[in-house]
Amino acid sequence: MAYDAKVFEVMIASPSDVPDLRETVRDVVSEWNNLHSKDKSIILIATGWDSHIAPEFGERPQGIINKRILKDADIVVGIFRHRIGTSTGEAMSGTVEEIQEHTTAEKPALVYFSEEALPQKYDSAQWESLNVFKSWAYTKGIMGKFDSTVDFKTKFQTDLTRTMITHEYITGATDVDFVAIFESAKTHDTESEQAIEMQTSKSNLSDPALKLIMSAIGVENWRLMILRLLSSSTIQAGKIKFGGNSDREFAEYKSAVDELNRKGLIENSGGNGNTYRMTATGYYFLDNL
Repeated sequence: MAYDAKVFEVMIASPSDVPDLRETVRDVVSEWNNLHSKDKSIILIATGWDSHIAPEFGERPQGIINKRILKDADIVVGIFRHRIGTSTGEAMSGTVEEIQEHTTAEKPALVYFSEEALPQKYDSAQWESLNVFKSWAYTKGIMGKFDSTVDFKTKFQTDLTRTMITHEYITGATDVDFVAIFESAKTHDTESEQAIEMQTSKSNLSDPALKLIMSAIGVENWRLMILRLLSSSTIQAGKIKFGGNSDREFAEYKSAVDELNRKGLIENSGGNGNTYRMTATGYYFLDNL
């Protein structure tokens, strides 16, 4: 049966030494569509230089990629092993140029660097340049690491879901009601379902509350802590800090903590109201996104 859906393009940015990981990205995108495209009315399309570019004369090669693919990309996935690629004249490599232009446009970028052992024969100049770019990615907060193809797939699956649900560029372009989807999820435990429905029905989570709880994806022993300092206050949720830019932003995220606690998705674990952990209801919420 046909249905309307919003399409987001996921561009794969990578040098030539990661063909298997490019296919892994395509597999994850396909799996995401199979699980979510119908109920969320969203479809992801994986694009890349190896599948969406034909030979063309009259323009520098990277300029063609930027015009044909990068311009319309919503998410860029950068993957590196031991090479950075060939200089474009404007950036260290085509992959680097794609990532930097994409982040300049304030669109989400997920960038991963391999921690696999170096091969016996490798290009030392490429490796040194890659480490320079890795330092840049670290300063931008977009650096992920993996030590195997399986590890990369697991991390990318988690990061893709988090990006689709929490990044302002994506959420601003879709009207998906994730809480409503959660509430309609089937469960074999009737009593648990009724309890969750009582706590979350007829009320959507605010955007700050959703961002806080989504920080638990892929994090073992997740904790949320309210940190109050003399100079500033912030909220640490998992590995991410929220609300540290201004008193108003902190107040919004503190209200979001109260919202999650009130709906039974988190609970106080420190006795002083400043430390929280996920409840069974909270984990159920995440599992059914």
